[in-house]
Amino acid sequence: MRSSSGSAGRTVTDVARELGISSENLREWVKRTRAAEAIPAAELVVEVLNMAANSAACSPTA
Repeated sequence: MRSSSGSAGRTVTDVARELGISSENLREWVKRTRAAEAIPAAELVVEVLNMAANSAACSPTA
């Protein structure tokens, strides 16, 4: 899976590694967000980054 905006050319695995989360989690967040509402790709990236930040904040290692 490749992003069409913001991180063009980067794989989900690359972005997940940078965020410190599993690629499976990132794929699931993208899937849920796309299913929940049809939003432009740029907004999708922001939503996924917000989810990652919230997840990291709740992490026992944060």
